[in-house]
Amino acid sequence: MQITNSPLPILNTDGNRSPITLPPSSTPPPPLTDAQKEALQKLRDQLKNPVTPPVVETPKKTSLIDEVV
Repeated sequence: MQITNSPLPILNTDGNRSPITLPPSSTPPPPLTDAQKEALQKLRDQLKNPVTPPVVETPKKTSLIDEVV
């Protein structure tokens, strides 16, 4: 294992680092597998049909005396 003492990237004034730019690649990314395609389709379906959470009633407010009795 090689350990280098390289300095950490400098933060900007707003606290963010500048984006890392990668060199362009001459090879395309590998094609998606069938499992990846199915997972992607499920995610797209979930975005199209968002699930609304059930409405929960707030409990009736009681005083400490009501709860003790």
